[in-house]
Amino acid sequence: MKPLVSIIIPNYNEERFIAKTIDSALNQTYENTEIIVVDDGSTDNSINIIKAYEEKYEKVTVLFQENANASMARNRGIEHARGEYYYFLDSDDIAYPETVETMVSKMKKDDADLVIGNMDEIDVEGKSIGTLTFFEEDGTSSDFSDFLKVMPAPPNKLFRADIIKNHHVFWGNVNIGQDTNFFLKYMLCCRRIAYTNKVLYGWRHVPTSMTHAMDFHIFDIVNSFKNTRRFYHRNGEDEKYNDYILMMEFHTYYRQMDKQKKFAKYSEKLLVINYFDYHIKMLGDLKECKNYSAYSKDVRNCRLKRMFKYLYMLSK
Repeated sequence: MKPLVSIIIPNYNEERFIAKTIDSALNQTYENTEIIVVDDGSTDNSINIIKAYEEKYEKVTVLFQENANASMARNRGIEHARGEYYYFLDSDDIAYPETVETMVSKMKKDDADLVIGNMDEIDVEGKSIGTLTFFEEDGTSSDFSDFLKVMPAPPNKLFRADIIKNHHVFWGNVNIGQDTNFFLKYMLCCRRIAYTNKVLYGWRHVPTSMTHAMDFHIFDIVNSFKNTRRFYHRNGEDEKYNDYILMMEFHTYYRQMDKQKKFAKYSEKLLVINYFDYHIKMLGDLKECKNYSAYSKDVRNCRLKRMFKYLYMLSK
């Protein structure tokens, strides 16, 4: 019998798209799946929508929790999942019909611990507006640093349940950087990572989604990396963190600092710059990182922006 795949979908007030997302999970050519929808304290009609799916389809299970965040919803799904593999699908995105079948086949064929593919960008109507191509061909690698520039979003990936449970690789309780947090922790535990040039899902651009929201929750990215660093430390991999992940931490803080442009008030802009300026300084000398050269231009630009922060705040 083919291995069971648990498709885990966190939902929070996604009445516009949750039906399309669940339909895409139900319409997989790979039939041995269970679909676990975890509602994170929704207050809109999505509650009734997901209940209707549970009543109609035996393979759909709905769980409810008080509002926390998508990470905690995914962890709740993991607690109830029975599958050999986990596929995490966001509540406003679309899995293409052969997504699960492609990844399970690749996982077994290559004896891999993780499978990653390419993905489409789609608009609110579901129309493709571009493709994010990470891989031009199929292959495998045992070097996790080969994948550090792959977008960490989970729906173009298939994960093994035993790795998550045996290594306690759970989603960090953070509001920002959830995908990066989980991806970096999971990859540390992989022997072999397989990749495919197939496009596996549609990532929907929704202006009101967490990805596009703008407030001081961006500060929580620091807690996300602290959680990741603790995981590496517990697993005796401080050197690997310092060699590779430290530059990612810098680059993420730099990108978050640049979001000061989206704040209206002068005081807010200054607060954002000073906050990330401090945490970038705390990273120390980055030149010893093995992937420094890939980010050296950003390091120089960041240094200039921090030196001339008052001019920086005038930039658009």
